[in-house]
Amino acid sequence: VLINPDASFEIPKDSLIMQLEPFEISEGSSVMQFDVTESNPKGDLEKNAIDVMGMDEIGIDGHILISSDNQVFINRCLLEMSQRNQPEKIIVLSETPLMEEIPDNLNVEWIEGDSNSEKSFLEARSTEAKVALIDHADDGQNLMAVLRLEQATDGEVFTIATYHKEDFDQQLFKVGCDFCLEPEELIAPILSQSALNPGLGTLIEEIVSEEPTTQSLHVHQLSREWEEVSWLSTILNLKEKEGELPVGLICCQTHKLLVNPHPDLQVKPGDRLIYIASAPIKAKQNGDVLTPVEDSESTEEDVKPSEEAEKLYRKGLTLFKKDENYEEAYRCFHQAAILNHSQAKYNLGLMNYNGKGVPKNFDESYHWLHEAAKFGNENARKALKSTRALRDITSNTMEHEIPEFDTDLIGRMPEEQLYWFASAVIAMVMADEHIDLHERSFLHSAIRIVRDKRKIQELEEYILRWQTPPIGAMDFSTKDRDHILESLLNIAAVDRDFDEREEKLLREIAGLMKVPEQQIENLIELGHKRVEQFRANQLRAPNVRARL
Repeated sequence: VLINPDASFEIPKDSLIMQLEPFEISEGSSVMQFDVTESNPKGDLEKNAIDVMGMDEIGIDGHILISSDNQVFINRCLLEMSQRNQPEKIIVLSETPLMEEIPDNLNVEWIEGDSNSEKSFLEARSTEAKVALIDHADDGQNLMAVLRLEQATDGEVFTIATYHKEDFDQQLFKVGCDFCLEPEELIAPILSQSALNPGLGTLIEEIVSEEPTTQSLHVHQLSREWEEVSWLSTILNLKEKEGELPVGLICCQTHKLLVNPHPDLQVKPGDRLIYIASAPIKAKQNGDVLTPVEDSESTEEDVKPSEEAEKLYRKGLTLFKKDENYEEAYRCFHQAAILNHSQAKYNLGLMNYNGKGVPKNFDESYHWLHEAAKFGNENARKALKSTRALRDITSNTMEHEIPEFDTDLIGRMPEEQLYWFASAVIAMVMADEHIDLHERSFLHSAIRIVRDKRKIQELEEYILRWQTPPIGAMDFSTKDRDHILESLLNIAAVDRDFDEREEKLLREIAGLMKVPEQQIENLIELGHKRVEQFRANQLRAPNVRARL
């Protein structure tokens, strides 16, 4: 069996050809919601696509948790995350000893011991997890792991669990599991689709087996400079020149997955290709083709920019800061970014977000920040976290916003005090360098209470740059001062933690408000008590809870 043979390979007579074919729908079938009166004999169109969700679409911050004693499962998860340069920390809970070969570009903490107990989940800081990958031989163990995690995080963690008995996924869904998978199907939606066809069965078997595979599936995003061409042209070009075989497409604008797309379907800039290539190959964008290289593009080491790129970048800075000629500055940064100047890419991300030099474009902003972050730009990494929160703020309207603060308090504050309070809220949210789901709602409300558009943009800029807004002394009535301190304490402890940075900032803000020293100490003590109370309640919580 040859999977993805060389383009020059001559097919012997009487060979069997494995191929992807459109899914055939019988009259009256409800397996897929396609119009049975229409057929697509040549491949999938966008209306036949599958919704796809990856790590970037899970709007939660935190680490990745793997709970499993299956080395094959753990190894495959780490391999997949290595290929996408997973930036978040990964904590593995397993009875098996530490694996000898862990990808160098992953930050992995291995906790050897019981992989499915309350004690081990506490040790793995499960309440701070973004995604949990769960795989145990017994379905009951998977169910209990999901229960514990959903209970510990109040349903915030995105849980992915395997199941073995038929229809047991329904039991997992009932206790809050977000995504269930059969081990044979793997995680990628394309594999579930291709399992319906005889074509990729061998490839799937190789991937799930313990033996190393010669070919594997990869996902790569096309650059913004990609020239729009048909799917057929894309296949022929990449197969003949680079040896990769595209088998699926994820549309950038709609987040839809097409398996075996129609030959005439247009492949657009920013779309992601799912393709088969040699397992050890990493691919990176170079012009409009995928070029295999020995070193992965996911390295965090920034390449020293060329003299020309640095010159363009410096010229852009001068135009931006001294002349305030944003359009020309943008052109200079763009030319430098094309020459792989990571700081120029970061600046393009900020300018696209703020609409300086170009119209506001959040997708373009995210693209450039992501490009800069891939090469180790720490500011860009932080900005990527901020853009999720800021995009949510922009997309929500005042009418749908649930106020997080005392409306009477907000109503009697003048604009100067509102801006000060909003700055204090943003500073407290960002004090621990982490924005969780609850804290994001406080950010929303803080931005909403400010009326001056210029000041709103200033606050957004602080969030985007991950900087603390300046907070000076401000006079409030005793009643308002106490309300404000209570709100700030709620923000500090809402993530079930009250660390030294939050405590220090709360002391500083209270000092600026001229709060008596004893009251400050009482406030700090109250914060620690709230966190202790939550943790005590968490240990006594029932195994099953109602979920809406």
